[in-house]
Amino acid sequence: MTMPTTPTLHWSHETWLLFGGLFAVLLLASTVTALLRWRVAGGGQHAVIDNLAQRVNAWWWMIGIMGVAFALGRTAVIVLFFLLSFLALREFVTITTTRRGDHRAIAAAFFVFLPLQYVLVYTGWYGMFSILIPVYAFLFLPILAALSSETTRFLERCAGVQWAVMICVFCISHVPALLNLR
Repeated sequence: MTMPTTPTLHWSHETWLLFGGLFAVLLLASTVTALLRWRVAGGGQHAVIDNLAQRVNAWWWMIGIMGVAFALGRTAVIVLFFLLSFLALREFVTITTTRRGDHRAIAAAFFVFLPLQYVLVYTGWYGMFSILIPVYAFLFLPILAALSSETTRFLERCAGVQWAVMICVFCISHVPALLNLR
């Protein structure tokens, strides 16, 4: 069986338009924030305007990091989204109810399914990429959790781990997977 070839990432006309439009919107937002600070707060501190300024600055960083990843190429974009998936999965797991018996399933989510999903994105193996998590992870993760014999709220805990992987890994991995489309 041969793996499909993956295209290289290049800055198309649409990509330049996208980042140009984002730059223009952020420039407008920064200008509005500065004007609000000058007119409403008299150049001083104002809780709402300070909050707005922090959000606009955060968007500058996000778009900047995304632009750098795009400039570095397809591999950098895949690594960036791998890191985003990792951080999102970590955050999701910390807010869900888990017990000691879920540690094997959580470890498999972080150290098996997350990296494997992004390897499949990188290689462009769409058939396996599209079924790894909704089929194999959804079967394998409850089995790992059941091995601990921890029965308290078992279904709720399994569903939490499964949907954490579905949302934070499977769904987010589709963004760099779009790079494989011709």
